[in-house]
Amino acid sequence: MPRKSTSVWLAAALAAGLALPASGAIGPRVLLTGAPSSTDPTPQFLDVQSYLLSTNRFDQVDFHNAGTAGTTPTLAQLLDYDAVLVWSNGTYASDVDLGNVLADYVDQGGGVVTAVFSTSTTTAGRSLAGRWDTEQYWIIQPRSGNTSGFAALGTVLEPTHPTAENVSTLSANSAFRPSTFNLGPGGRMIATWDDGRPLIAVSDSRGGVVDLGLYPLSTVTSPNSWSAATTDGDTIFANALIYAADSAGGTCPPDLNGDGVVDADDFFLFLQLFADGDPRADFNNDGVIDADDFFAFLNAFAAGC
Repeated sequence: MPRKSTSVWLAAALAAGLALPASGAIGPRVLLTGAPSSTDPTPQFLDVQSYLLSTNRFDQVDFHNAGTAGTTPTLAQLLDYDAVLVWSNGTYASDVDLGNVLADYVDQGGGVVTAVFSTSTTTAGRSLAGRWDTEQYWIIQPRSGNTSGFAALGTVLEPTHPTAENVSTLSANSAFRPSTFNLGPGGRMIATWDDGRPLIAVSDSRGGVVDLGLYPLSTVTSPNSWSAATTDGDTIFANALIYAADSAGGTCPPDLNGDGVVDADDFFLFLQLFADGDPRADFNNDGVIDADDFFAFLNAFAAGC
C-alpha cells in the first residue's frame, strides 16, 4: 500500500502531543542496597549516591537498606530500576532472600553489580546466599576473605571494555579487596589491583552481572578509602552499573544506529527506514510497514532504554 511521507507522519506525531526527548543519553535508574555498617547507614548511601549523580550519567539513584535494620527489597521494587549496586559491611536482613530476589531480578532483565564486602567476606550473613550462590550468579569466588592495606590500580586487561572506560588511576590506603585470585565459570577479568587480585570482573555466560573487588565508600565516609576527587573509583562504579544495565537488557529497539544513545539520530533514521520500506521499520513485527509501526516506534523512543 502507498505510504504517507515521513513529514506527514511527523506532523501527526506532533499533533498527537508526542514530543521528542532531548538529544543525548538516557541514563539508567539505579538502586543502592545491601547492608552498610552502622545503625544509620544513610550517610554511606548518600556518599555513593552523591558521586554517582555527579557523573551526570544516571537519571535516578535511590537507596534501600537491606540490613538487619531494614528489609529485603521485593522483586517488584527492584524492577523499577535498570541496575542495582549491592554491598555489605553489616549483616543482611536475610542473605538467602536477598540472593534469591537478586537472581530473580537478573532473570527478569535487571543488572546487578556486587562489591566488597559481599564479594569477599567470610562473615556469616554478609555474602549473598540462596540462588545467587547455589546457581553461581557470582563471578569473583565468594567468601575468600579480605585483603587490605595500600593498593593501586594494576593491569587493565581490556582497556576498551565498557567497564574500564576512562579508568586510569585508583589507590587507597585501606584498599579492601578479595583475597582470592579466582573467578567462577564464565568469569572474565577486566582489571586487577597491583597485586593481581580482581578489581573488575564480568561474565561471558550470564549477562547483567558485574563483580567488583572494591569497597563502594569513598573518602567522604571512609577516610582511608579511594578518593572521588583524585582517583577513578566513581568511574568504575558508574561504568559497572551502566554495563550491567545494558548487558542485562539486551538490545535496545529504539537505538537503531546502535551507538548506545536514544536520540534524534535514531528518530530520523527510523523515518528514513520507514520511507524506504526497510524491514527494520516493521517495529511491531507483523510483516507490514504501516502507521502501527510508526506509533510503536514513537512509544519506544519516548520510553528510552
